[in-house]
Amino acid sequence: MAFHCKLADVLPADGGKLWSLEAGQYFESFVNNRMLKLYIAGHVEQSLLVTVRSSSNSEDQSLNFALVYRGLAISSGPCSLEENANIQGEKGLKKRSTPIDDKTMQFVFGEATGTSTTASPPRNAKGEALYNLKVHVSCIESPKIIYVQFCHQDVILKKLMADIQYTYETCAYVERTWQVGDMCIAQSKEDKRFYRAVVKEVVTCPEDELKVFLVDFGRTISVLSDRLRAIIEMYQTLQHFAYRCHFVDIIAPGGSDKWPLVATEFLLDVVNKHEVMFLTKFDDLELQTADVESFPVDIFYEEVAIRGALEPMITKYWSLTELLLDHGLALPTKARRMARVRNESADVEAPSAGYFDFEPAADESDELNTSSESCETDPLTVVAFPFPGPKEEPGLPVEKWKPPNIPRRVGQRFQVVVTNVTNEGFIWMHDTLNASALLSTIKTTLKSKFENSAPSARDLYWSTGQACVAQFAMDDCWYRAQVISVSSNENKVKVLFIDYGNEEDVGTHQVRKDICLMRHPQQGYYCQLFNVLPVSDNGKWPIATLNLLHKMIVDRTCFITVMVPATSEHPPKIQMEMIDGPIVGDELVSLGVATFAGERLAERVSPPPCELIYLDAIVPEMGSNVPVVISEVLTHTTFYVQRRNFDKEESVAIRECHNTINRCAADWQPITEPKIGDACCARFTVDDVWFRAVVTGVDETEKLVTVIYVDYGNEETLGYDRIRKIPSEMLLLPKLAFLCELFQVHPVDTWTPELEAQLLELLNRDDEHLYYVDVKEYGNPVQVNLNVAVEGRDEPQLAYQHLVNGNLLKLVRKKTWEETA
Repeated sequence: MAFHCKLADVLPADGGKLWSLEAGQYFESFVNNRMLKLYIAGHVEQSLLVTVRSSSNSEDQSLNFALVYRGLAISSGPCSLEENANIQGEKGLKKRSTPIDDKTMQFVFGEATGTSTTASPPRNAKGEALYNLKVHVSCIESPKIIYVQFCHQDVILKKLMADIQYTYETCAYVERTWQVGDMCIAQSKEDKRFYRAVVKEVVTCPEDELKVFLVDFGRTISVLSDRLRAIIEMYQTLQHFAYRCHFVDIIAPGGSDKWPLVATEFLLDVVNKHEVMFLTKFDDLELQTADVESFPVDIFYEEVAIRGALEPMITKYWSLTELLLDHGLALPTKARRMARVRNESADVEAPSAGYFDFEPAADESDELNTSSESCETDPLTVVAFPFPGPKEEPGLPVEKWKPPNIPRRVGQRFQVVVTNVTNEGFIWMHDTLNASALLSTIKTTLKSKFENSAPSARDLYWSTGQACVAQFAMDDCWYRAQVISVSSNENKVKVLFIDYGNEEDVGTHQVRKDICLMRHPQQGYYCQLFNVLPVSDNGKWPIATLNLLHKMIVDRTCFITVMVPATSEHPPKIQMEMIDGPIVGDELVSLGVATFAGERLAERVSPPPCELIYLDAIVPEMGSNVPVVISEVLTHTTFYVQRRNFDKEESVAIRECHNTINRCAADWQPITEPKIGDACCARFTVDDVWFRAVVTGVDETEKLVTVIYVDYGNEETLGYDRIRKIPSEMLLLPKLAFLCELFQVHPVDTWTPELEAQLLELLNRDDEHLYYVDVKEYGNPVQVNLNVAVEGRDEPQLAYQHLVNGNLLKLVRKKTWEETA
C-alpha cells in the first residue's frame, strides 16, 4: 500500500546528487505531523514524481517551491516554480495551483471555436489548455533531431556563459590527449567564445582536429586540440541547457529512415524567422537510439495579426509538424491518421496548413476534468512536463534604465524644460543644456529602429519594472519607457515615459523588449515646489489647479533653484521662475489656488547665474575592445583615457571647438568670483594653450583656482587671470576623457611600492603603445579591463597579465553567476 515518491523538478542546491543537512531538516519540519496533498506529475522507473503541498486552509505552500525559494534546491522544472509567490516567514503561498493528475488530456487536431485577442497558451478543440513552454530552437539536424533551450533559463545561461568567458579568456593551453566522451571547454573558431562541450570524435591526421558537441546549444563543431581546455568541476556538474527533441507521430516521405534535406531546410527557414517559439510535449521521454534520450514534441510559432484601430488583434499558432505534412515533407503515422479520422467523424472541420486558432485561457481556479468518462486513451496525449517550466523564476532581475542625475546641491540653479505635472503636484523636467540635444538623438534613433516594426512573441508578455521602448499615441513616435503595471487581461500595460514623466496605457503590440541606448541615463526627473501648498480640504492638489499649472509651465523653459536637496525618499524642492516672468509659486498664491507653507520668500532668490555643465564623455559599450590613449594617471589603478577613434562628425566638432577656444578664449569674460563646479576655459601653463576645464578648488586669499581639464583629466592650479567664462555652445561637445579603474585587480598579498611602481610604469608608457579598454561595469570610475595587442593573437590580452602569471596580482570576482542566480 506504500508508494515510493520523489519531489518533482528539484535538484540539490550544489547541482550534485547529495542533499544538504539544512534541506533535510526543512523537509522534515514541513512534512512531520501535517496533513499533506500529493499531486502526481509523472513517474520515473518505480517512483512517482510528485508536488507536495500543505492541506491547511490557512496556508497552501508547495514544498518543492519552498526548497528552491530558500536556496536549499535548484529548480529544474515547472513543479518547483510558482507564479506570484508570497512567502511571509513560515506562512504558505496564497495562490493555489491546479492539481496535476496522471490522467491525460486528449489532443484533437481540429479547429477550435472562438478567437484569441491575446497571446494565450494553445488550447484543443474541447477548450482544454495544452501545456506549452517558450523556447529557442538552437539547432535542427532533421525533424528527428532538434535541440531547444528554454526561455526562462536565458538569464542563468547568460550568466554561465559570461562566467566561462571570464574564467578561460586568459587560460593557457595545456597539451593533453583527449578521448571520446571527455567533458571539456571548447573555443569556437567562428566567434572565439568558450563553450561547455563533449568530445564526439578525434581525428589525428593530418592535424589534431576534434568534433565536439556543445551541450548548452546542441550544436557540433570542429576544433583543433589547442582550442580545448580542461573543464573545472563546477562547470562539469551543472545541468545542460540544450534538450533533444523530435517531432511526434510523423515519418519521412516514403517511409524512409532518412529525412530529405529539403525538410530540414524548410524547418530552418521557419525557425530563423522566430526567436521565441512554443513547445508542447507528448507522452514520456523515449529512447531514439541506444542511450540517446529524446522528447516527443510539437513546436508552434506565433503570428499576431494587427487589424484596425478599434479591432482586437488576432493571435494564431502554426504547428511545424502540420506544416511539414501540408507541404508533403512528412507522412503521418498510423496513430496520427486515426486521430484525424476521429476528428472527421465528430464533424470537426480540420484547419489548413497547420493553423490553430486557440481560445483564451480559462480562469486559473477551474480544475481540469480528469474523470475517466471524459478522457479517452489517445496516442497523442499531453502529460506533466519534466522540462524546466514556462513561468519566470522568482527574483530574476529585469533590465532597467540608468537612474537620472538629480540636482542635489542647495543653491544650484539652471535652465530646464518642463514636460509634465503629475496628479501629486510633482513637476517633471529635463536640463535644456545637457538633455535637449540628446533627447532629439534618442527620438531619431528609436524612430529608425522601430517605425513600422511588428511585435515578436516575446513582446506580448511583461512584468512590472521592465525597461522597454513604447509608442506614444499622440505622435506615433517611439520613446524609452518602463512598465509600471500590467492589466489583468495582459493585452495592455501602463508605461512611464522616463525622459518626460507622462504615463500611458498602451497595447502590448505597442511595446518592445529589444531596447537600446541603455548607456544613457534617464533624462527626466521630477521636483516639488518649495514652500507652496494647495488650497484644498484634503491637502491634495485639485485637478483644476493642476490643469492651470500644466498650462502655465509645461513645454516652457524655466529657471529652477534647488532649495531643499533630494533624499532617497523625497524629490528636491525647488523655486521655479519663468524666463522674464513671475516666480511660479508666487503666481499660484496670487491666483488664490495655493498658499505659502511658511514665511514668504524674498521676491526672487538670486544665486549665481544658471549653472553650466559639460556633457558626460561617451563611454564604449560593454564587451567591446576599444582602442584608447591614457591621458592622465592618478594612481596605480585609476586613470583617464580618451578614445583613439572618432567618427567624421565627432572629429569635425572636436577640431572646431578646439580652434574656436584658442582663437577667442583670451577675449572672453574673466571670472572674478570663481566657484567650485564652474565650467571655464583655462590656459595650460606648459604650452599657454586654452582648454576646456572645470573648477575644483578656490583659494580666495591668493586668488588661485584648481582646475581639471575635462578632455584630458589632468589637474593644475592657476591664477584668476588664466581662466575665462566659457560660452554654452562649447559645452555641447561631450568630455573627451573618462575616469577608469582596473576591474577586480588586487594584490596577491598586499600592495607594495615595487608592485605599484610596476603598474604605474605600465600606465605611463608613451602614446604609441596601443591600449584597449573593455568596459565591465559602468560607474564613476568606469570599471575596465586594460588590454594590449599581442602579436600572433586575434584578441588583445590583459596588459598586466604578466603580473597575474607571476603571482603578484589576482583577479577577485565579487560573486560567481551561481551565487547570484
